[in-house]
Amino acid sequence: MEDELNFVPIVENQGLVGETVFELSQSLEENQRPLVAKIGPQYMGGKELCEHYGVDPSSGGNCVVVEVVKPEDTTFAAIVIPVGYRADLNHFVKKHFSAKRISLAPIDKITEMTKMEYGSITPFGLPSSWHILIDSRLAQKEKIIVGSGKQISKLLLPISTLLSIPNVEVIEYLSEPIEQL
Repeated sequence: MEDELNFVPIVENQGLVGETVFELSQSLEENQRPLVAKIGPQYMGGKELCEHYGVDPSSGGNCVVVEVVKPEDTTFAAIVIPVGYRADLNHFVKKHFSAKRISLAPIDKITEMTKMEYGSITPFGLPSSWHILIDSRLAQKEKIIVGSGKQISKLLLPISTLLSIPNVEVIEYLSEPIEQL
């Protein structure tokens, strides 16, 4: 187990990231690529990661995948919020998508579709048809720490890289605090 976060280039540590994360990172200029750090998998949750590794919660992003049900179709969206916050799914996100229903996406379905491990789904490397909503608090950061597609690591992701992904929207009031860390 690692006791501190040591971020290194993904190209040298392909086994630490999900397949789609690696593929997307290789399509970017070197200065836009995320870095990866090995972690103990028991610290993959945002709160646990922050407490164990001394990460500022405002620099960490949790990614929640939802199923967006509309009268005409069903799609998926990733909601990226700061650690210690809860996404307003039933009101704000539902209204944003003009959805009939919003629910957490089935785990087996999203792990199959993303080729990522449960608990480490990341907005970096998702299917290009998915919408990605980013809480405006995270969009103000230079870099954020998010999942890597594998439970054994985290990405240090330049926010400019995340914002350059198709279907990304920065949203104010996307989440509300749930507790102080």
